[in-house]
Amino acid sequence: LIDIFLFSNVVSCFLYTDVAATFGLRRVIVAAASLMTFGCLLRSGMPNPFVGAEALARSMPSYPTEVVGTILVGAAQPFFQCSPPLLSATWFGPSERALATATAINFNQVGIATAFLVGGFMATSPSGMHAYFDVLSVSCVAVAAATMLLFLERPDEPPSASPAPGGSSSSACLRTLRSSPAPSAAPSSCSSARPAGGAASGCAPRCPSSSSTACNTSPP
Repeated sequence: LIDIFLFSNVVSCFLYTDVAATFGLRRVIVAAASLMTFGCLLRSGMPNPFVGAEALARSMPSYPTEVVGTILVGAAQPFFQCSPPLLSATWFGPSERALATATAINFNQVGIATAFLVGGFMATSPSGMHAYFDVLSVSCVAVAAATMLLFLERPDEPPSASPAPGGSSSSACLRTLRSSPAPSAAPSSCSSARPAGGAASGCAPRCPSSSSTACNTSPP
């Protein structure tokens, strides 16, 4: 299962940039949270009303179900691991982005450490393993619901020019330059007349105004 998880994780990493650029940050994060939740539910064993007398009786999932759940979890995880730079650029100013990105990336390691600690404490038996997966599933459902309700695409007022709704500052500038008419440059003139001193005059400087009238450099 760990090999399947890593393979789907790596494949999803290569798809993140194109998917995020196409659908936007909110849609990608909400979809990844839903995918992660569904995968955790499959791995923990979903309620089965046809087993036993109780409607909420549970059974351990089959191996194919575990494989599908592992693929979904592995495919969803890179969308949280790779999104901190885009999240920081959208929600934070230039002086805050380094700290925001580092915090988001390092909390991924905090989650891994928490999984080792909680899993090592709970998963000491088959029933404990099942209870551990239940904790993961309930946590994923709560976080996915909060993401759908609270996570926004971007702030109402961008903290800087780069996360403006039109795109990054460089792309916005390029679009502005392409749509603007070309300015008319004032022609420079060279005087071939020799002043009284006999020295040849050089090219006249460009006129300060945008008028096409040549600058008069002849001596009075």
